Amino acid sequence: MSRPTYAKTVHNYNKDGLAGLRDRRHENPGAPPLLTDAQLLLLVQTVRADYEDGILWDAVKLQACVEDLLGEKIHARRSYELLELAGLSWQVPRPAHERANPKAQADFKKKASLKRLKRLGISSPT
Repeated sequence: MSRPTYAKTVHNYNKDGLAGLRDRRHENPGAPPLLTDAQLLLLVQTVRADYEDGILWDAVKLQACVEDLLGEKIHARRSYELLELAGLSWQVPRPAHERANPKAQADFKKKASLKRLKRLGISSPT
């Protein structure tokens, strides 16, 4: 036990007896929520509408949206927490090579699956 903690414990005991030694953390309600339920709902609706249009969000964009729509300044980490609170997660598409050939990739996948089926002794669906 550190010296300040010991001093505080002795002080609480001298002041309140055994009741001064109990855990009081459950009495602390914590900080108020960053956004109200209505503000969070508005933010979620905005993000989902953009998602349906194919627009992806990042922390900076969400910060700007919260500041513009709601007048609240938030840190980037808080924007991730807000999306998590709303039941959303960050979705980032996998990068694609600029010279990738989708047809060649599909053919490769088809051949690979046919080889796997043949190896397992299953006739291929044609």
